[in-house]
Amino acid sequence: MTWAAHYADGAGRRVWPNTELAAFVAGRSFTRVLEAGVGAGGNCRLWGEEAYVVGLDGYLPILPDARRFITRGAVVGGDVRQLPFADGSFDLVIDCLTSQHLPWADHLLLYGEYRRVLELGGWLWLMHLD
Repeated sequence: MTWAAHYADGAGRRVWPNTELAAFVAGRSFTRVLEAGVGAGGNCRLWGEEAYVVGLDGYLPILPDARRFITRGAVVGGDVRQLPFADGSFDLVIDCLTSQHLPWADHLLLYGEYRRVLELGGWLWLMHLD
């Protein structure tokens, strides 16, 4: 299935936050959040005005959907394996079912990028079904 088909049938247009992610962030404070593979942006509803949120996705037609849910921040197109951000830019990186769509051979590169853009002591929240 292509990304266009995934979003066209409505399956990928989730507009509510992931329940496990919501439980993780409850009681924690984050100020600079990256969602790698933001999709339709449902997880971005968790922050409102309290955090600067960047949503990144490689499927450019879905980016306007994600913009609806980011109050402070930006939505950008890009590849999660080559993040266009400075070292230590975020205190939370979210990968909610993103890395599972990449070949296993790319995971080391991907997680290296997540580590690079996280500040020292920052958090990576990862959900992977494989």
